[in-house]
Amino acid sequence: MRSQDVAINVLTAAKDVDKGTGVPIAETLVKAFLLRGNADTMHTQLAVTLADQKYMEKELAVVQKDLAAVEGKIQEREVKVKSIMGDHQVQKLHRRGEEWKQLGSLAAEEAAAVAARTSQATAEELQRLLQKLSVFTDQLKDSETLKALREKTLEAAAQAQKAAGSAMDSAAEAKEQLEAKATDALAQASRSAA
Repeated sequence: MRSQDVAINVLTAAKDVDKGTGVPIAETLVKAFLLRGNADTMHTQLAVTLADQKYMEKELAVVQKDLAAVEGKIQEREVKVKSIMGDHQVQKLHRRGEEWKQLGSLAAEEAAAVAARTSQATAEELQRLLQKLSVFTDQLKDSETLKALREKTLEAAAQAQKAAGSAMDSAAEAKEQLEAKATDALAQASRSAA
């Protein structure tokens, strides 16, 4: 029992036995009956404590390695979450741009339809006026008043046709402007997503 290696092994075995009970009974008995000298006991305790320290350092290294692996997995998940969220934002902006483009297209179509209805109504009104004028001219065939009235009517007809053409041009221009605004809004949404 004077050998330090034997004393360490015996004391370590006693500590292992005591782990199950929670009370250092085996360790106390070993120290009391087998390891009796004060100097021997202190050297043995130091050796056992150093052995425990090395064992705990090995356990710490294993736990730190596991911790680093878990932290790496957490970072991977964070990158994936950010990527998914970024993709979601791009898709959302793209959908908004498409909605703006559709709204612009619908507005342009509505403006064109209004212009067409206005032009048609103007043409119909002009046709009615011409029919009334034709009836009136038949009644006043060769009078001077008729000639002056005919000139005024032709001028009014020309102005009405000009107004109808102007309305069609305005509608076409409004449609182009709305389409350009919708395209700009879609481009801006794409840039914002980038």
